[in-house]
Amino acid sequence: MKRVLLIVIVVVAVVMLWQLGRRWLSSDDQLIRTLITTMQRAVERNKILTLNDCIASDYTDEHGLDRSSLLAAVRATRSQYDIMFIQISDLILKINVMDQTAQAAFTVSVAGHRSGSGAKLTMDGDHVQLFFRKADDEWKLVRAVYPAIEWK
Repeated sequence: MKRVLLIVIVVVAVVMLWQLGRRWLSSDDQLIRTLITTMQRAVERNKILTLNDCIASDYTDEHGLDRSSLLAAVRATRSQYDIMFIQISDLILKINVMDQTAQAAFTVSVAGHRSGSGAKLTMDGDHVQLFFRKADDEWKLVRAVYPAIEWK
């Protein structure tokens, strides 16, 4: 019994140290790339709470959405499509270390499909810009520039 408890304690300690080391030793570039991937997967898998954690409370975009309305739009869109795939390519990051901001520009393709009805959502090769701010050692999305979604 004591060995099992010791093994559990060691495993928990190793996992905690790995997480802390990953956060401290990762560059801002890696952290932002991971954040973008986390947001991509959250939308694909309909994980709204995960997406919420990636967005700053003062988020705005060119379509007039704030954080809560963006999450509601994602939730509404995802509720209409059973399957959604997002492909990101040509990612370019610019990080301003002095004011703790960053900008990501990339090309995105989105495909969504609703079984039974044949309804499809497509965005093919559209350019997206995301703006991030670092606060409390965490990067958060603060603004986005993206095209309107084309429904087919």
